Parts: sequence; C-alpha cells; structure tokens
Amino acid sequence: MGTKNRKAGSHSVHWGAVADSDDEVKSFIIGAVEKPRWIESLELHDRKIDTYFSKGEYLNTCTIIVNNEIWTAYPFISSGVVHRIQIDEIEEWENGIEAQIHGGLEDASITFFDTMYFKNKDTYKGGEKYRFSISALAYALSKADSRVIKDIDGMEFSTEGLAGYFPFGEGDVDDFLFQTPVKEVSELGFGDKRVYKVKAALFRADYGSRDVDIFIYASEKATKGYVPKVGEDIGGLLWLQGYLTGDE
Repeated sequence: MGTKNRKAGSHSVHWGAVADSDDEVKSFIIGAVEKPRWIESLELHDRKIDTYFSKGEYLNTCTIIVNNEIWTAYPFISSGVVHRIQIDEIEEWENGIEAQIHGGLEDASITFFDTMYFKNKDTYKGGEKYRFSISALAYALSKADSRVIKDIDGMEFSTEGLAGYFPFGEGDVDDFLFQTPVKEVSELGFGDKRVYKVKAALFRADYGSRDVDIFIYASEKATKGYVPKVGEDIGGLLWLQGYLTGDE
C-alpha cells in the first residue's frame, strides 16, 4: 500500500473551527485528560498510548498521550454516517500515529483524517474496503443562494439543490468546499458552545440518483449566527474525518 512522505501535520486550523483562543484550546485539551468520558490505552511499537475523550455528545476532544507526554489533540466526532471505503493510499504524519486516508467512496474519490489511525494502522491493506464512520467539521457554513451557471458546453443550470464537494486549494488534502441541501438538523453542546449537527448529502452517486450522506457539525462561530434549516441549501468549507468501525 502506498504511503506518502511524512509531513508534520497540525490541528490549529481545526481548533479554530470551534475555539476562540489558544487558552480555550488548551482548556479543551487538558479538560479531556482531567475529566474524560472514556479512555483507551494500547501498546504500539514500544509506545504506550493513552487516548482521552472528553465528555459531551457526538463532538468531543481527543487528547493522545504517548509515554506520558501529550503528543496531539483534535476535535473528534463520534457520530458519523458509516460508508464502505476502499483505501488507496495513506498519508502518515511524522509522529506515526496520525494520518490522512486517500480512497474511493462509491464512484468518487475521498480523502479524510483518520481520527483513530493509531489504533488501526496495522489493520489496513491497500485496495481493501473498510467501514468508516464519516463526518465533517465546518470551518464556515452559511445559507447558499442559488445561481445559474454554465457548463463547458454552454448549457445553463441552477445550483439550487446541488450536492457536491470540491478540493480547497488553499487548505490541506482533507479540506473541501461544499454545497448541499439540509435533510436534518439538531443542536448539541461542545463545552459552553452551541453546535449544529446537520445531516446532508456529501455528493450524489449513480449519476446523481442516490445521495451519499454524512453529518456536518458546525459551531455558532462557523455559522456566524446563521441557523441551518431543513430544506435550505447550505455551503461553506469543511474538514472531513472518519474512523474505522464495525457498525453498519
């Protein structure tokens, strides 16, 4: 299986989707260790890895301690939509416990941050399909106004009801621009913050005949006061993440 050259990797921009300051990020990271909802421990290549997940519903902090030292921490989404994804390539980070997965979902290519890579890295085989819980954290999310645009043949069509995602050239490989209609929306908390959990199509498969859904999580910081509503088109910028699961 192909593995790209390692990069340093960072979660600063991911924390910026939910936190307002570095001090707040530190409080999320330390809070997960001091008052965890659950802890997972394992030995990996002579490393003792203790993973602390914060309290909260669906959106949590994941703090990873290696040999009694904090190595990394990031917003972790525990509730996604399960899809079978073929692994084509793994982009492992320098620390050896984090990575981005490049693969295939239905008839599309997908890249996402594997939030449990350290636990499952020795399981993966190139070309094989695995069930991943897929979700997204929005950096920005707002109501999308419909527009009329032309394709390369000059045909005009409306963007109303469009469901799709597109690479964001100024971001990392797992950052995407998107537009999609809202199917479901609910509210939850992350610390003292309000977060919207939106079910929507990431894209449409089989020539647009079938929706491939995910959950998108957006803080009030990301929406800037906008409240997503069922039936409305939304758009913005998101970070795709997922983890290996046995759930259907």
